Amino acid sequence: MTTDDVMACDELINIDVDTIAPHGFKQEKPQLSATLRRYYSLCKRRTFGTFVASKIASCHEAESPTTVWNCCGQTFKEPPSIHKHVARTHDTDIQKLTKSTFEILLSPNEKEAASQRQSTEKEPVDIFSWIPDTSHITGDQLHNGPGEVLLLYCYCLLADPPLICAWQKALCEKLQLTGKVRVATEGINGTVGGTKVATDLYIKAMCSHPIFKIMEKEDFKSYVLGVEAIEEPFGPRLGTPVLLAVR
Repeated sequence: MTTDDVMACDELINIDVDTIAPHGFKQEKPQLSATLRRYYSLCKRRTFGTFVASKIASCHEAESPTTVWNCCGQTFKEPPSIHKHVARTHDTDIQKLTKSTFEILLSPNEKEAASQRQSTEKEPVDIFSWIPDTSHITGDQLHNGPGEVLLLYCYCLLADPPLICAWQKALCEKLQLTGKVRVATEGINGTVGGTKVATDLYIKAMCSHPIFKIMEKEDFKSYVLGVEAIEEPFGPRLGTPVLLAVR
């Protein structure tokens, strides 16, 4: 696949599939929580993009530098035309593939949630074992210096959201981080800010946690700011950094 093909596939993942569905056709949507609806929509966009990418003409590289698609005996030379064709002609296929993909992706999370429940039932969990050692870090390093804001989210089934919330609260207070972190049965998302030293330790703690170890450093979107700029939008450093939301 050429570079143009890769770029074309990336664009497909970001399109709004619902806006190009057949006019007047009401698509069936699963009854899910807000978080899982967003997850389902992501699965649908990716499924749609993969389906369209599979229709790229295999021999177009030798004949033309542009991408063309072959489907149902027709040739499409513009992305909007193939998008509309797939949305109108193959909507049932997309729905089935999306549902299958969604269920497959949720299956490991459901097993993990069951494992979490069994673990918490067997013995109490010490949340402080999930907090990184800061004995080599001075208080000044956590309070002064280059600042950073992190945006994060992770979709996963949590068997005990209050436990994760308590850990997040203790972790943020330990690292003098401020912001908002929402914990629910479907996962975690939020925004935290502090010094670069503190945010680095936060990422390390998240990636080391037995539930969130599926995350990588690249999953955290960061914005570098001065410490003074960070304190203003996030309020007092010792304010409550974690909001619990269980659905």
